Amino acid sequence: MIAAEGDTSGFNSTASAKINQTGANDPFYKWFVTNYFNGRTDQYEAATPYHRVTDDTGSMYLANSLNEFVPTSGVLMMADTLTAHQIPYTTRMLSGSRHAKGYLDDVWDDLAAFFKRTV
Repeated sequence: MIAAEGDTSGFNSTASAKINQTGANDPFYKWFVTNYFNGRTDQYEAATPYHRVTDDTGSMYLANSLNEFVPTSGVLMMADTLTAHQIPYTTRMLSGSRHAKGYLDDVWDDLAAFFKRTV
């Protein structure tokens, strides 16, 4: 797959809840990650959170839309890794293509209950 920038014109002026809400876009995701690391592919593994899980990792709340900008594979890999370390977690997969703050209102009550149970 070839990385492709796409439209980033509103990134500095658009509320984050409205950015990347239209669904999977693998070429743009590759472009974003590549640019975030300035092309340093040797840093990808160290920056991937599931590599940092230990038996002392705390409980986690994981949320993702099923067809969003960030692939569900990362959430599922984190869940598998947490399971392997016997770390409790809550996973919430939402229908649609919203990303991050785009679905915050939908998960807020779950997230608040998670914190109430775990903090």
